[in-house]
Amino acid sequence: MLERPPRPTVGYFYKYSAADHLEWLESIILKNELYFPTLIKLNDPADARPRLAAPSPESFVEAVGRLLGYQGKEYQQFASETKRTIEKHGIDPLLRGMTISYHREQNNQRVYSLSKRWDNMSLWTKYAGDHSGYCLKFANDGPPFTSAYEVIYDGPVTIDITDEAQINAHYPFHKSKDWRCEEEVRILTLRGSPPLVTFDPKLLTRIILGKDMVEAHRTTIREWAQKRCPELVVVCAEYDAFEQRLIVGDPVVSGT
Repeated sequence: MLERPPRPTVGYFYKYSAADHLEWLESIILKNELYFPTLIKLNDPADARPRLAAPSPESFVEAVGRLLGYQGKEYQQFASETKRTIEKHGIDPLLRGMTISYHREQNNQRVYSLSKRWDNMSLWTKYAGDHSGYCLKFANDGPPFTSAYEVIYDGPVTIDITDEAQINAHYPFHKSKDWRCEEEVRILTLRGSPPLVTFDPKLLTRIILGKDMVEAHRTTIREWAQKRCPELVVVCAEYDAFEQRLIVGDPVVSGT
């Protein structure tokens, strides 16, 4: 059974982004809207896409028949045909097909990924345009952020389709150990939820501009921050060569 993801105890979450599409940031700052992408947009092709398994052909036939709602003669016919297929080709082709179909069904579920700290050098490089982008700071104190859970790095994930509890478990919060440096928390929506989610503007407490962001982008962001209510704090990240870490300077815009 997959471990239940814990609620983060940190007070703030951070969202790294590149500055390629500043209009997306404008919507966040001035309209208080977050865009939740679908699971298919995640970087890791195995993320939220578990491998399906079954302990035996017999349990596989029974579980699939139950999932499809077969009963009586309909189930007997299905079971007979499926068992012949397994005897001829093995169970793996059927599991492979079910895995692909199952992944396709999850594609309309949406997720918002954040990190637990702002000074993760690898995230600035990978997601924030090699320090030319920005990092948003959200308080863990209201929807949708109070629905965030920590990612557990114990993958890759395999679930037993004969165990209904595993099918409905918490696999979207389990990832490969290769991604543990991201220290991710994520918010998962129900299937079919709209892509835009609003939040209380007080929960966006600060925006950290990358140390290598161009001045034109800094100017634009400062103008948006001044229009916002409450006014948004803007700070710039700097690299401290002696401490060998990122630091932030004094706020460029006063506010809460």
